[in-house]
Amino acid sequence: MSKLNSFLFFLTGLALTILVTPSLATMPKEQDKGCFMILAGKNATKDKSVLMAHNNDLTGKETSFLKKIPRMEHDSGEVIKFNNGLTIQQELITYEWMVLQTEKGFMEGDAVAVNEYGVAIGGGVSLAKDRNIKARKADPLKDKGVTGGIRYVALQRARTARQCVRMLGEFFNYYGISYPNGFAVADENEIWYIEIGGGTHWAAVKIPSDACWIQANSYRIGFINPDGNDVMASPGLKEFAKRNKLWDPDNQLFNFADTFGGRKRKLAKRKFSDSRRIWRAHSLLVPSEELSPERKKFPTFIRPDKKVTLEKLMSILRDEYRGTKFYPYSADTTFLTETTYRTDTIYQADTIAQIDSITKIDTSYQIDSSGRKERPIASQNSVHTSIVQIRGGFPSGLKSVLWAGLGSPVTTPYIPFYFGIEKVPEPYGEKTPKEKKAFHSYNKLSEIYYSDPSAYSKKFPDTLNNFQQRCINEQKIVDKQAYRIFRSSRKMTSHFLTVTVDGFCSEALDLVEENINE
Repeated sequence: MSKLNSFLFFLTGLALTILVTPSLATMPKEQDKGCFMILAGKNATKDKSVLMAHNNDLTGKETSFLKKIPRMEHDSGEVIKFNNGLTIQQELITYEWMVLQTEKGFMEGDAVAVNEYGVAIGGGVSLAKDRNIKARKADPLKDKGVTGGIRYVALQRARTARQCVRMLGEFFNYYGISYPNGFAVADENEIWYIEIGGGTHWAAVKIPSDACWIQANSYRIGFINPDGNDVMASPGLKEFAKRNKLWDPDNQLFNFADTFGGRKRKLAKRKFSDSRRIWRAHSLLVPSEELSPERKKFPTFIRPDKKVTLEKLMSILRDEYRGTKFYPYSADTTFLTETTYRTDTIYQADTIAQIDSITKIDTSYQIDSSGRKERPIASQNSVHTSIVQIRGGFPSGLKSVLWAGLGSPVTTPYIPFYFGIEKVPEPYGEKTPKEKKAFHSYNKLSEIYYSDPSAYSKKFPDTLNNFQQRCINEQKIVDKQAYRIFRSSRKMTSHFLTVTVDGFCSEALDLVEENINE
């Protein structure tokens, strides 16, 4: 926060006229969500781009769309007002940005966004149900603290991912936090993943450039040194954990996930609700390790067997455990649950071998008498799915591409929304009437699919493959043509990208309508 000192003075009595920024004025109450995320560093991907993949799961009915917000100048008295009463002074200049959000607005945190400098928020995951009881008592949430929407406040002010994380840390430390969640911030060089432990404590880790991070709805930041170069954290984190008996320094290394999370692992109905999804993505990215699907302990970072591609991440976001005994739409599916597990073991390590040597995982299992079906990575509850692609060596309008799908990943293609477009094509934008928005066509197709998934499994997502692959293949052509135009006219480049993306949007919607009417 470049204006922290003046802001403190403002809060203590400076009489200014309060102007509420309309787009930030309303913020629905946050709810627990079942989202999923994969982060891939630039040296772990085939094209050397940073990739952040995300499924946003709510009820499945919240209308999603994209919009662009221009660079803006603000009055010196303008503030951002949250509906819990918190107000934060607005910056004099906020950067241009593009956001994939729901009708409830981005202030809830259910949004993926990127700004003009190629700094991106890759989505988030709720950690509310995994926060352990001792942590809840020791570090209660702040009713007037910042919400998930603070990510987008910082995004509009940041030129690098590191700057964005530091800014968020200042917000967390000064105002406190009202909701526990995990989310990612990236630019063309770095990816940072942040977790909220409680009302005052948090941690952020930098993902190694040759590694991937897989995230569901449980705490995953493991052993950290809060003072390390690739870590940021709340002041006095370890001292707080020791003082409140959340951590025993005489017998344990400091582990953020064990300190604040782990509650789901102790709930019979939730033992595998997150770990199974992590296992599945891990096994698809690193099949050489042949992990057991009953494993609940995973390395913090993983090195994929092959360089990660857009196609690979799309296939994982669409994964429903097909070909495994956990496929949830088969009548004869058998569901297993671990009979015993330890609660005092180490849940993160650098390699699978280290985990096995430390935890001595119990391998006895029994049939789950509840018959509860597994929740796959791809869900009917998804309201939008995305992959943010950030590329070095490109000018601003070409650097960042938000590959967005509306609705369930299984029944939507990913469309490359270049940051440099002049406007979001209709009916994918905010101003299109709700009943005419593209989301509702995708939602209809999703309803058809989920009326009988096993019957439609041979059709979806395969029916999207030709169009999807063409979008990916044509990216190089679009890049080359756009860069040629950019050397003579930035305005014409934006127009070219707008027309190109509009064509992709129209063709995708036609494809969806054809399948609805069959």
